[in-house]
Amino acid sequence: MNFHRLHKSAIRRSVAVTAALLGVVGPKTKLLAGTATTYTFTQLANFSSFSPILNPEGDLVTDSAGNIYGTGNDLFELPVANRTPVAIAQLNSSTTGADPYAGLLIDPSGDLYGTAYYGGASGFGTIFELPANTSTPVLLATFNGTTTGGLSRAKLIMDNSGNLYGTTSYGGANSGGTVFELPSGSHTIQTLVNLNSSTGTSPQSGLTFDAAGNMFGTTSGGGTYGDGTIYEISAATHNISTILNFNGSNGAHPDAGLYRDASGNFYGTTSGGQGGAYGYGTVYELSSGDYSLETLAVFSGSATGSAPSTDVIMDASGDLFGTAGGGPSLGGTIWELPAGSNTIDPLIALNTQTGADPDGGLAIDSAGDLFGTAYQNGGPGPQGSVFELSPVTVPEPAACSFLAMAALFLSRRRHRVPAR
Repeated sequence: MNFHRLHKSAIRRSVAVTAALLGVVGPKTKLLAGTATTYTFTQLANFSSFSPILNPEGDLVTDSAGNIYGTGNDLFELPVANRTPVAIAQLNSSTTGADPYAGLLIDPSGDLYGTAYYGGASGFGTIFELPANTSTPVLLATFNGTTTGGLSRAKLIMDNSGNLYGTTSYGGANSGGTVFELPSGSHTIQTLVNLNSSTGTSPQSGLTFDAAGNMFGTTSGGGTYGDGTIYEISAATHNISTILNFNGSNGAHPDAGLYRDASGNFYGTTSGGQGGAYGYGTVYELSSGDYSLETLAVFSGSATGSAPSTDVIMDASGDLFGTAGGGPSLGGTIWELPAGSNTIDPLIALNTQTGADPDGGLAIDSAGDLFGTAYQNGGPGPQGSVFELSPVTVPEPAACSFLAMAALFLSRRRHRVPAR
């Protein structure tokens, strides 16, 4: 038995009760040094059929100034000044593409890059750029559905030379999708890898660099057991190596990509199938040393959510955050896995009023505020919402007891009658 975790769990329950007694309203409380933190939910906007922004779904991305960018039918910004969503550009289905499912990449100059799942000259999607301080997307390249692949759900990554890299979920020589490069200044997509049943197929997410420039990614299908894989692509040769096969017991069908921490370890989720004890998916860590996989936590369905499909993020304390479907209201959940814990804490259960189906990943700002999107519903507007979860800190029980005793002591001193 892990007595450290048992002791920590007991403290957490005590903190939650104390926070409730103090009048702190929030769906979840976590332990910090001397404090307890709850998260307050704020809906920043909900969208109707008349809104310029509809059905937000891609991962959110933050620039150096703290502005946040996302995708729906249009590209939008949450300015740091007021966090009110503003449409900044609109794609054209026949030219720049449609349905940018993957979210955006921002470069040091503030230029935004993305992929469109559909549209373009061949109908299989595009790669586009929105130069900084402009409102007109620029077509960089078009997928053809065959040699270059197509139907990309991949958020792009960029190397130090400005080359872009990503994946497609369809096409290629083996019809299993591709890993591609768009060299800086070029409009021609280069296929680096044609995925197959051995490497894994149908990637639903993008790539992650390690310190040496090698790229890592996941596939939703294929591999030895048909449950998906984690793979590595060499920076020197662009050869692909399958480094892990999911088999059901260790998770299945990883739709999300990988998050790399400062130590080089990778974190991700599996969406389910047979994955986890309940079959609703897992959170895992892939060690940087030997690429061994550890299942950190499992989703339970109604309580914590199910079938997570978006990339996780990590705060400065090593806590992981993400989104999932299902949950108590069947609208999805926003969840946290605290560092050192094996228990997923649902921060909030989404519903028709908050907005439902969080198809995009979260962003976090320097204050620890979390930002996310819901694809549909959201109150009066049925076309989704943008929301914020803000941490609220109160003293933990031990600190509260100490403060109460100190106040009582000072009060007694103030009312003590001096000796004569």
